[in-house]
Amino acid sequence: MVKNTEVDKFESDPFGYCSTVWHEWVNVQMRAGHHVNLEKSPTSEELKNPIFWICQANSLSESAKILIRTTPDFSSMPKSMYSICYRQYMASALMMLGYSLELMFKGLSIQQFGVETYTKNERKYFSHKLPWLVRQHIQITAKEEAILKCLTHFLYWAGRYPDHGTGKESELEDIFKLSESNQISMKELSATLDRLVKFATGKIISSSQ
Repeated sequence: MVKNTEVDKFESDPFGYCSTVWHEWVNVQMRAGHHVNLEKSPTSEELKNPIFWICQANSLSESAKILIRTTPDFSSMPKSMYSICYRQYMASALMMLGYSLELMFKGLSIQQFGVETYTKNERKYFSHKLPWLVRQHIQITAKEEAILKCLTHFLYWAGRYPDHGTGKESELEDIFKLSESNQISMKELSATLDRLVKFATGKIISSSQ
């Protein structure tokens, strides 16, 4: 559980509180016996600590879970719009689940390939293509591939915009057909995420000890 003091700090200064996550990370490292200069801004290399990345991944995952478990209030909208709002609301939860998995496996890539190698090849990691990112580290089934393709769609735009803006509106139909043909349920989505997150987290933590 998050301590009330953390909630109070956020409520008194939401932007300042969230922008000092690096300082809190430095404090954790210093308590562990590492010397880090708190006065200077972090370098790109320092920000590529895999543990830092899985902290962010877990934060996104927990945010998504809260959205999924919470009944939203759309009373300010006409009742005829409720179903539309709710679908868009859940689409944003899928987007956060996808981002969480993306961060987890990018953190694993940093861990396994090293900061220097990852940085040299960083441009190819700017992609949100989850199947490609995950397959670098673990074999996945055909259904898991379909699930990751669907999540990727919500990462790119369906979790944020009604219109992609690039003339790829037909992708909506493609994702619908992919989901229907594979009969993807929330239970199967959760099982896939649990398996992949457990794998990536275990690899990162064991390599960091």
